[in-house]
Amino acid sequence: MTEEQKRAKEFVDAAAQAIIDISNGIHKLLDGKLKKSAIVLLIQEAAGGRGVVSKECVENILNAIAGLDKSFLK
Repeated sequence: MTEEQKRAKEFVDAAAQAIIDISNGIHKLLDGKLKKSAIVLLIQEAAGGRGVVSKECVENILNAIAGLDKSFLK
């Protein structure tokens, strides 16, 4: 394996681990003590308020992050 191939493999491995970590983190957040609606509201407020980011948008993003591992890793 060439040095370039080793670096590429390291990058792919690190990216895969990052996807697993963020997906697991979202699952832990959504399975925690706060209800999903409270999490969505907190994210909306942190992003500038309900008028800036819709509830549906935040929910879609959370769902997409939770499914990253299934979408990109096999």
